[in-house]
Amino acid sequence: MRTLIGIYYILLLAFLIQPVDSFAEGFSGTIYFRNGESVFFDHIGDTVRIYKTEIDGKFGAKTVKYRFEDFKEVIFADKNCSYNGVYSNNPTSEGTIIVINRQGERFTLTNCEVEVGGLSRVTYTYNDPITKSLRVSSAEIQEISHVIIGEDMGDMKYNPKTKEYFPAMYIFDPFTGEKLVWVNRK
Repeated sequence: MRTLIGIYYILLLAFLIQPVDSFAEGFSGTIYFRNGESVFFDHIGDTVRIYKTEIDGKFGAKTVKYRFEDFKEVIFADKNCSYNGVYSNNPTSEGTIIVINRQGERFTLTNCEVEVGGLSRVTYTYNDPITKSLRVSSAEIQEISHVIIGEDMGDMKYNPKTKEYFPAMYIFDPFTGEKLVWVNRK
């Protein structure tokens, strides 16, 4: 019995001390840009490798580090912030990020920097709807308003009762107050 418990603890310890890169299986989601456009991506990275995507910041007085895939949504609250102090002498390189966890709880992280595979831009791979092949693109973090991790959420909001469409940044119908749902443009 003791041997079995000892083996269990050794396996658990080996799993817990693996470097973060070994967990980089990738995740899909939708990137929403500040200009109103969006793209459903296959993974963060290029066609050769998946990039580690992490947020370093403060939750209250505590310093924290999270992977993007730990969340349901990541919102870049400071649109003029690079979120990349390592590659920038810009005084606004650390900003505020609002995260929503898988249970729907919302948290604010401050003094955040984002690491995306060691690069200053977010590189992502997406499925081109015309050629049906994987394509690579990238964007500065300042161009991105938020990222929803997981399934394709859609690119517009829709009111099922009034049958009206709204831009992605709307949560409620401004005329009726109804909660809007995600849909893809037809």
